[in-house]
Formats: sequence, C-alpha cells, structure tokens
Amino acid sequence: MSHDEAIHEAENAVRGARKSLDLVRPDFVSEAGRWLGEWWEKHVATIVRKEHARTTELGKDELGRMKADLHEHVTSAEAEIEQALVKESAWPPSNSHGRHLTDPLDKALRRVMGQIAPVLAARGYVDDSFERKGGNWRYRFAYDISEETRDVLERGAHAAAEVRGAESRLHEAEQAKARDAAADMWEGA
Repeated sequence: MSHDEAIHEAENAVRGARKSLDLVRPDFVSEAGRWLGEWWEKHVATIVRKEHARTTELGKDELGRMKADLHEHVTSAEAEIEQALVKESAWPPSNSHGRHLTDPLDKALRRVMGQIAPVLAARGYVDDSFERKGGNWRYRFAYDISEETRDVLERGAHAAAEVRGAESRLHEAEQAKARDAAADMWEGA
C-alpha cells in the first residue's frame, strides 16, 4: 500500500471514529440529565425531611414555590449537563474507571449538582454537602451515577480511544511518507 493510500485509509478511520464519538455524546447528555434530575429531586426531598422544623416553618405556599424552582432545574438538567461538558472541557471522556469518573467530568458533574444549592439556601436550609468555590456551588461528597449513565460513558470512552488510535495511525502514515520523501531527496541530491 502506498503512503497516500495509507494516509487516506487512516483519514477515513479518523472520520468514522469521530462520528461514532459524536453519536455517543447526546446519549450521555440525555442519560446524565435524567440521572441528575432524579438526584436533585431525591436530594431536596432528603433535606426537606431532615430539616423538618424549617420545612414546617416555610409553609405550603413557599414549599410550592420551592417545588416549582426544583422543577425548573429538573427540566433543564440536560441543557445544564451539556453546558458543563463544554465549560469544563469534559468531553470526550479520556477513560472510564467503573465507578470513578475522569477529573474533568467529575468536576463538571459536581458543579451541575451544586446548582440546586441556591434553591435550598434561599429558603434557609443548611446543607453541608455543598461548597461554594469561585462563585459556583459544587457537591462535595461521594456520589454514584446511574448504571445507564455509566454504560453510555463507557461507550464514549471506548469511542474516544478509537479516535486516539486512528489519529495515531494517521500521524504514523504521514510521518512515514515524510521520512521516505526526505530519504528520496537525500538520494537524489
């Protein structure tokens, strides 16, 4: 196979691998958004029950407004995940370690999880599971993502590895062509 054929084949492999990776991202955003919305609902419900005196003090009207705020967050969870992936440069995933996420992805999810903290704080709930850093709230304790989210993440990590492998093969083919061209120039001089 000529160098040009090898380069063309490697370029096609890179395009195909990137397309596969691009197809996984919306699945991850969707699954992570679903997981996040459920997590927010469970977390807020836990705090409301735990701080029952504060909950009683707020009354039904304010709790109704709080539920409406929570609902807004839940319905925007996918968009928030997408924005966090961009802001933290957390996609594509570099690898997947079972229950442990890569640092950029973990940072992005913790920041998005923390977006519910102001809803609680505005109503006087004290929740030490959040911390404020650089103007953003972040969740600071251990958490588990859903199995569905983890499965999509692993597909993303696999697709990202395929992209890196294809890019490496393309680089090797281009370097081989350049080396042979340099050798031909040397021989012809």
